Amino acid sequence: MIMAKFNAVLVSVFLIGQLLVGFTSHNLLHNNARIEVVIHARMMMEEDLSIRGYTVCEIKPLLATQLERKFLLQSVPT
Repeated sequence: MIMAKFNAVLVSVFLIGQLLVGFTSHNLLHNNARIEVVIHARMMMEEDLSIRGYTVCEIKPLLATQLERKFLLQSVPT
């Protein structure tokens, strides 16, 4: 009788602990994933701005004479 009560209490404590650990780890992993996505998005935006700046400053002037005759896709800053 006492052994059954002890086992029930032990199982209950174990399940409550598992729920707390699961909830905490889920929130932690979710927040870390959100932060990582934001970091990668910022990095991609910075890369895009640097490519655009390079195209405008370096490539477009080189293609200026050809642009007078026909449209060149290389001259479009992305």
